Amino acid sequence: SGDSRDESLALSNVRIPIVDQEVFEGGDPLVAIEVTADLSGDLSKLGQVFVVVEDRDQLFSTAAVSPGANGRDNRLIIQGRPINLVAGTFSGPLRVFVCLDVECQRTVAGSPVIVPYTITVRPGIKMNFPTPLTVATGAGSPRTLELPITLPPGTEAWSAAFDFGPNGIAVTNSDTPSPRALVDISALGVGYAGDWPIWFSATARTSKGRVATVRVGSQVFFRSQP
Repeated sequence: SGDSRDESLALSNVRIPIVDQEVFEGGDPLVAIEVTADLSGDLSKLGQVFVVVEDRDQLFSTAAVSPGANGRDNRLIIQGRPINLVAGTFSGPLRVFVCLDVECQRTVAGSPVIVPYTITVRPGIKMNFPTPLTVATGAGSPRTLELPITLPPGTEAWSAAFDFGPNGIAVTNSDTPSPRALVDISALGVGYAGDWPIWFSATARTSKGRVATVRVGSQVFFRSQP
């Protein structure tokens, strides 16, 4: 990006935040990064401003520009990608190009802005069983299937439930959070067939004190059996 630089416009007074985030696997979103900078020079030449973000880990994507008055205190808001991150630590710089054309062939002086980051992704909920599930249902004694799961570190509360409960099916959680927990699915009714998604949710606290809720799901197939 940025084949040529327009020296008549320049970034100055760039304020780069410390980016050290901790999130969980399972859809816990990254917090947007906000960089503030002044734009000085011949502002009469300024039209629409475009921003391109280069990130080798592909954790962040687009950036929105919130312009300030008279070129001061412009905000670049860099959004995280809506992806399910895997556990691990990611460190690197973002290269943020401030461009004067949509192809980003012309950049302003002081671009790219380098934004170092460290992102720690902690383990989310692990389903320690094959998915999807098949449960036999039928008349007579309850058929119970025990599902082992591993909860995220720092879990303070968790649950397992069907979004819309099939009749005759009970879901029972173990009473207290622990690294390893059990969920019982009991087929209590007479024989029938169908499939429903079961969702496991956990509310956990990161080592930095931020509370997040993560969620994973599995399809459950109920098959009638005499």
